Amino acid sequence: MTSEITYWNNDAANYDKRAKKSHDAYKTIIKLIKNEISTEMDILDMGTGTGAVPIGICGNVTSINAIDFSPEMIQIAQKKADKNGIKNITFLVKDSNHLNYKDNSFDIILIINLLHVVPDPEDIINEAKRLIKKDGKIIIASFLNDENLKSKFISYILKRKGHPIVTKFKTDTICEFITKCSLKIISKKNIKNIMPIIYMTSSK
Repeated sequence: MTSEITYWNNDAANYDKRAKKSHDAYKTIIKLIKNEISTEMDILDMGTGTGAVPIGICGNVTSINAIDFSPEMIQIAQKKADKNGIKNITFLVKDSNHLNYKDNSFDIILIINLLHVVPDPEDIINEAKRLIKKDGKIIIASFLNDENLKSKFISYILKRKGHPIVTKFKTDTICEFITKCSLKIISKKNIKNIMPIIYMTSSK
């Protein structure tokens, strides 16, 4: 865990610059999320990074809890929120595997481009299942590093540079994984990007 935190702390300063390559895909993700949320909902964003998603949807909700285990990522996210006068996002340094929220705390849980870089994606899903309300939705987006030859090549280059790609998903395998974790897939959409992304809504 310490080495993982160190990597993302060191990466934080360049994270937004690299993420610009997926700018349009993230705009699509944010638009899709906005269709699922309303002002009265309690929302958790797991693995928020530098906060692009909660900052993108904060105008549509009353409050959001956004967490990441990297203090540097959270610091950058908070600075971005402060710069834009955003007051309704609570950014916290937390490990998504072990959260101290009560069971059934959230209407919507977001897991955006997290599952492929963690050694224990099933633990992340299980924690989300614990925290989601009975009729809530778990929204998942993930890079598909194994989808085609181009995505496989890019993933190879990224790994050579030290980027932690632990699980290489493609559309079929991530759907199988989510189902194996006892989640029901409500809808799914593939999003074109330099690295393909799948967007899914799911429930217990």
